[in-house]
Amino acid sequence: MENRDIIVIVAAIAIVLIMAIFVKPALTGEPVTFLPEGMFEPKQPLAPERVDTTLTQPVYTPVATEVPTPFPTPPPPPPTVPPTPIPTAPIGLTWQPDPDNPMQNIPMITYAEIVGRYSGVTQEFVIPVPYWEVHYELVYDTTRTPEFSMDITEIKGGVHSIIRTMTFKPNRKPDSAENRFYEGGYTYYITISAKDIARYKIQIIVPEKYIG
Repeated sequence: MENRDIIVIVAAIAIVLIMAIFVKPALTGEPVTFLPEGMFEPKQPLAPERVDTTLTQPVYTPVATEVPTPFPTPPPPPPTVPPTPIPTAPIGLTWQPDPDNPMQNIPMITYAEIVGRYSGVTQEFVIPVPYWEVHYELVYDTTRTPEFSMDITEIKGGVHSIIRTMTFKPNRKPDSAENRFYEGGYTYYITISAKDIARYKIQIIVPEKYIG
């Protein structure tokens, strides 16, 4: 087949198509369509899916928890009470000097010493030996008239008894027997009366052999 024939055939086909597309619809009043109907019709938009945006409060279900049983609190310990000493009756101690030599050469040591200048009462003290002595020294202004005395009290069976009063007199020599005591083993205290005294020192001495 020659080229001319091919061209004639193609031209004929084109004419047929033009007639079918343009001429026939124009004669019948139908719209011109190049593609089959419905081929490219737009699809209906999909309706948006409704999403429930309501917030739901969480529901908490209480869970029973086992409460641990507390341990019982131990009772407080009883208060500590110091032991009460058993009262013992004082035992009187006596010392009998040798009749031929009433005052032997016995070494003595200081058992207690009291220093001051005013009147007052000493603390109670116990003499644990059968023999003891009380000595005192005074410092005072010689231009004045000092006054000094001591009441030595013994406590025996709850009874307070003055067993000796020692009085200072400026112009009198002290009696050596005044300061000696031949009984002990009890509780004692001294009541001091002092006036115009710059200083006094009272010493209680006992035989060294009883203390050492």
